[in-house]
Amino acid sequence: MKQLNKLTAYAIALAVTFSACKEDDVAENDPTTGKTEIPDSFSSFTTEQNKANLEDNGIELIQEVDDLKNSEGVNASSSFAYFLNKSESSGTNSRVFETFRILSSFSKGKADMHDVTTSLRTTAEEPQSIQEFYDTYVGRIEWNSKTNEWDFTEEGDQIVFVFPSSEEKTTNDAELYIHSYEGIESPNPLGEEYEGDLPTKLKMELKVEGQPALNYDFSANYNQDGEPTSVNTALSISNYTIAFKVRNDGTDAGAAYSFTKGDKTLMAMGAGVQGEFTTDHINEVEASETSNAGDIFNGVNAYFQLMDIKIAGDANMEKLFDEVDSLYASYDHLTYEERDKLEKEKLDKEAEIMNKYINLVVFYDNKKEKIADSEFYVSEDVDTYSYQKYNQSTQTYETVEVSHTYYYTDLRFIFADESKSDMETYFGEGFNELNDEWTKLIESFE
Repeated sequence: MKQLNKLTAYAIALAVTFSACKEDDVAENDPTTGKTEIPDSFSSFTTEQNKANLEDNGIELIQEVDDLKNSEGVNASSSFAYFLNKSESSGTNSRVFETFRILSSFSKGKADMHDVTTSLRTTAEEPQSIQEFYDTYVGRIEWNSKTNEWDFTEEGDQIVFVFPSSEEKTTNDAELYIHSYEGIESPNPLGEEYEGDLPTKLKMELKVEGQPALNYDFSANYNQDGEPTSVNTALSISNYTIAFKVRNDGTDAGAAYSFTKGDKTLMAMGAGVQGEFTTDHINEVEASETSNAGDIFNGVNAYFQLMDIKIAGDANMEKLFDEVDSLYASYDHLTYEERDKLEKEKLDKEAEIMNKYINLVVFYDNKKEKIADSEFYVSEDVDTYSYQKYNQSTQTYETVEVSHTYYYTDLRFIFADESKSDMETYFGEGFNELNDEWTKLIESFE
């Protein structure tokens, strides 16, 4: 039940994350639905050619991330974080600037793309009292290289930070504008952990020598209880954009990340689930001894895209969990020893059920041609150990070797020539150049 447990944990986490969200009609092509067009026909490439294409996609992505790391927007953001940290002014330690601190770590190899996208999500899900920050710091805040502090001048209707665009400079040639803030007074869903207004809109723009280097947009909506009904964030650096959004209408929820360069998708993922996601219902299901995750949601659509290669699929989770629960219940009357002997038989049946209700395909997104289908199957590991046993006849200790076979469900690819490969083997072999590029990228951060 190894793979199914992963699906269960993912689905429950997804449902809990979105239990507070609600939004009106969602377009069919909205990435948060997790839906995407899945092709029927295979590509004419051989299995090895497909593997080479996948490796090339990975290497190209690494190069793009390296270019982003060296962009003017990231470098200036790193400089801004540096000067924020040098100052002990309380206002410059606001959560508003967490994304800039993460970008600073990213530029130095101490954070990765996941950390950047997570900083966007955390800022969205845990809003701080930005109105108070606004009221206090609207004006011009300029770095003073002689005192190593920020000089504040109250003016205008926005916050403007002026500072050097690199740590080595002493000339203030970069400007960060924080503006268009809007918030609402609403019941507080975070209890004593948060006091203040709930932000609905915020924009930030970073310029170096008057030229745009970075833009950040945040927007959110809330229900009458102060719970977010939708969240959207987008961070644009040069011609790169990292975006995150969530939405939910109580029976249909979703989330999506994207990392793009102009119109080109470098990396993206989206997932949508259908079911009942109210907090009360989730708590009720979790407290019940007879309920399962299928009582929270009944369908899942998801995809992950790396450059032009996409992995996408869907699942009928309600029927899946009902049948798996019935399968396991049919073995409950057996003793532990009997269940152990029938473990492979049971997992074979579980894999059959999973293949009936889960569809997962790897394909080229632009041409809409398949690279591989997939299937769940039963794999095995053999655990061998030895111990010393005393032999009364010989009056000596002898080494006794014991082996035990463990079975579990796993996922493997099925290619056009009907050859098969599990994911670990497929992605673990033949990607030497990709591994070399990763190593070079990591070393460049040090």
